[in-house]
Amino acid sequence: MVQQTSIPVTEQHEVDENETVNEKLRLVPHDDEDQGCWGTRHTLVLLGFLGFANVYAMRVNLSVTIVAMVNQSAIPHINQTAVDICPETPGESQSGIVKDGEFAWDEYKQGIILGSFFWGYVLTQIPGGRLAELFGGRKLLGYGILSTSLFTLLTPFAARASDTLLIFCRVLMGLGEGVTFPAMYAMLAEWAPPWERSKMAAFVFTGAQFGTVITLPLSGILCEHGFDGGWPTVFYVFGTLGIVWFAVWMPLTADSPSRHLKISKEEKDYICSSLKDSIKRKSAPVPWRCMFRSKACWAVGAANVGHAWGFYTLLTELPSYMDNILHFNMKQNSFVSALPYLAMWLFSLLCSTVADILISKQIFRVITVRKIFNSIGQYGPALALIGAGFIGCDTVAAVILLTLAVGLSGASYSAFQVNFVEIAPPYAGTLFGVTNAVANLCGFMAPYAVGVLVKGNVIGLITLAVFLFVWRRGRVSRRGICLVGLCESGKTLIFSQLIDKKAVESFTSMKENVGVLQIENKGALKLIDVPGHERVRQRFFDTYKTTARGIVFVLDSFSLNKDIRDVAEYLYTVLSDPVVLSNRPQMLILCNKQDHALAKGPQVIQSVLEKEMNVLRNTQTNQLEAISEGGNRKSCYLGQEGKNFEFADLYPQRVEFAASSAQTEDLEKLKKWLQSVA
Repeated sequence: MVQQTSIPVTEQHEVDENETVNEKLRLVPHDDEDQGCWGTRHTLVLLGFLGFANVYAMRVNLSVTIVAMVNQSAIPHINQTAVDICPETPGESQSGIVKDGEFAWDEYKQGIILGSFFWGYVLTQIPGGRLAELFGGRKLLGYGILSTSLFTLLTPFAARASDTLLIFCRVLMGLGEGVTFPAMYAMLAEWAPPWERSKMAAFVFTGAQFGTVITLPLSGILCEHGFDGGWPTVFYVFGTLGIVWFAVWMPLTADSPSRHLKISKEEKDYICSSLKDSIKRKSAPVPWRCMFRSKACWAVGAANVGHAWGFYTLLTELPSYMDNILHFNMKQNSFVSALPYLAMWLFSLLCSTVADILISKQIFRVITVRKIFNSIGQYGPALALIGAGFIGCDTVAAVILLTLAVGLSGASYSAFQVNFVEIAPPYAGTLFGVTNAVANLCGFMAPYAVGVLVKGNVIGLITLAVFLFVWRRGRVSRRGICLVGLCESGKTLIFSQLIDKKAVESFTSMKENVGVLQIENKGALKLIDVPGHERVRQRFFDTYKTTARGIVFVLDSFSLNKDIRDVAEYLYTVLSDPVVLSNRPQMLILCNKQDHALAKGPQVIQSVLEKEMNVLRNTQTNQLEAISEGGNRKSCYLGQEGKNFEFADLYPQRVEFAASSAQTEDLEKLKKWLQSVA
């Protein structure tokens, strides 16, 4: 990677195969670029930190106050037997707030109320990201938090009016807050130099954990000592703080350094020069098609969903677990519930510092750093939560494991959470909005699932079993082997020798041949001889490609010089097919007709094909860029950006080369490959 260019999502297929935007330059800050201790970007980051602290305060305060709002003695409790609930010890008196609140909400209703916020939250993720890219994130973020603050102030009135009105109010809060994270991602794409990206992003977004740390204990205190019944004070305080934050945010920030009126020229030049090739024109259309084909997008989306499920389950249910199961009183509950988020906040700041050091000193590649911290942030919490299920009523062990579960997830802020800005800087807000919309379905699915499971319902297990059955069935159904190639390459002769064990006279066909090939100790494979005629081959390939476990591309080694252009074009079409990119069937390029004296060997053919594919790739890329204003990019970029095409760079798509001679029945290498694929 030689030069830093704005890489759209269309040209970054996989987190595994392609290096991130930063790695194109191996950007490292220079000493002469030192901007002093404090700059305008630091003010932006600080205000962003405080903004997200308040955002999460308004989001999670109901998780604590609901303990004080609910009349526990007025609702039936399912499964609360001596087996399920830890016994109270004589010293564990429920001192503090009286447990009988104003509302008779059972666990199911509580799950609906807690989750209703996310019904609105997911709806504004995608439009929020795109609006921020087109018009700037400053106003969108500001007004999003302002609207959330106003509905937070109205929450006590809505709750006392009706359950429906409370749910509606929470949905509206979610609509306003849904634009905040995508808007900030769009702003960071304009403000964060690459070597400061981990620290800036982590500091801004860990404001959420800081807000949680402050909110949980403060809410417990306000519930006990506040006015108007105690719990409404929580909503009045945090709603007012949100309005104050808005009044400070608007005059001190701007959408980008070039639009800020008070930024120093040195700092503006410093930021803009480091990002000059990363930001495209804001009017550039979003390449939706290739975004959904990109494995990089699916990777960060999957990481986001996994992180969100565990995070929101604990965020919404931890106070209730501490209260009803471990029997902490309200003061103890709120302070102990805050411990995991304090650990997460501190650990995320530590990880972001270490990540930036590893990147700036070029100890590891950016992609390696992201993978390391993503593994810590995903697998660490999972193991801790599994352990928490086996410790029974050991209060100390429960608190330690839950603190580890939440704390270790802080590593994610130096992993997939910052990946959006690196994978596609011009579309960072939109990309985050798409993946976060899916991830935040967990926001209402998690508390709903808890409510269902607490009632003793096994519907979750049944749903999981059905999903695994369908997934497994889809995997098993991919037992096809497609023989593809140009006419006269020898495909049909190979097919007949494998299926009928004999050579038959073949001719150019307009129809496929299908047969069943038994593989010893591996079961049966469905062999499909796809016609090579250019008028029909794509139609038949489209029919069978979804069930393909492997693809054998047969070429004529003797006449390759004459047909090299046609062979390369067809091979490029097969490799760049969206289904092939998604399913990643194993591929064998079979160099047939090796019995001819002038036939080229597999290594020579591989070298010739790579050169021709490189020329073809450059030609197609230039043609696609010429029409990219309309967003009509038809294929994704094959290979690694910044270097000549090589089949090895298609990893994890495996492409192998082998020799054969169907005329002399020399198919041993093909048979060994089929044995390994089956």
